[in-house]
Amino acid sequence: MNLQRQEKIGKRIKFERENLKLTQANLAEQLNLSADSTSLIRKWEKGKALPSVDIFFRMSQLFSCDIAYLLCEYDARTKEAADIWKSVGINEDAVAKLKQSNDIYKNRLMFNVLLSEIIVNLDLNAVQENVSFSLESFIGAGSNVESSIKRKTRVEADGTLNMPGLEAYLYFRERIVSQFAFATEKAFDKLQMNMIYEICNGMKSERPDQASNLLLYLKLILENQKVFNHGTSRTRRKRHN
Repeated sequence: MNLQRQEKIGKRIKFERENLKLTQANLAEQLNLSADSTSLIRKWEKGKALPSVDIFFRMSQLFSCDIAYLLCEYDARTKEAADIWKSVGINEDAVAKLKQSNDIYKNRLMFNVLLSEIIVNLDLNAVQENVSFSLESFIGAGSNVESSIKRKTRVEADGTLNMPGLEAYLYFRERIVSQFAFATEKAFDKLQMNMIYEICNGMKSERPDQASNLLLYLKLILENQKVFNHGTSRTRRKRHN
C-alpha cells in the first residue's frame, strides 16, 4: 500500500474517533487495547502504520461503518450508500435520511408514495437551470458590486431578462422553491385521488349508490384538473444576460 493511501486511512480513523468525541486513550479502551497503546494510535492516524485486520473489524463496529470505508475504498460509510450515491447522486446523509424515514413509515405507505411522486413530478431540468442561473448571476455580481448596484432590471430587445445579481439570485431561488411546491401539490393530489378510488372500491358491495356518486365526483375533479393544467401550462423565461 502506498504512503498516500496509508495517510488517507489514518485521517479517516482520526475523523471517526473525533466524531465520537473520543481521545486516543478512549479509543484504545474501546478497542480493548492496553492503556499505553496511544502511541500506536498516533502512528495509525499519521499514516505511519496500519491496524491489524481484527482491529479494523473492531473499529468498523465501533464507528458503525464498513471496513472498506475505513480502508478508503469508498467515501460513504456503507457499500449500499456508496452504490446509491454513485448511481443516482444522492449523498450519504440523504440516503440515511430516506432509510430512516422508510423504517419509520414502512407500515404507512402513503408517506413513501408521496415522496416518490414528488420526485417523479419534479422538473429536474428546470431546477438545474435555475440553480445555475441563480449562482452565475450572484457570483458575477460579486465581481463588480458597484456596477451591479447601478443596474436595473429590464427586458432586452430579444426578450431576455437582464437583472442585477442579487435580484436574479432571489428571483431564481423563488422559481426553484415554486417547482418543489408544484411537485408536492401534484403528488398530494394523486395520492388523494388514489385513496378515494380505494374507498370507492371498498364501498361498492355495501353501498353501491354512494360509491358510484363518489366515483362520478372524482371523475369531474379529474376532468377539471386536466382543463386547469392545460390552461396554465408553465412557460420558462429565457435566460438572463
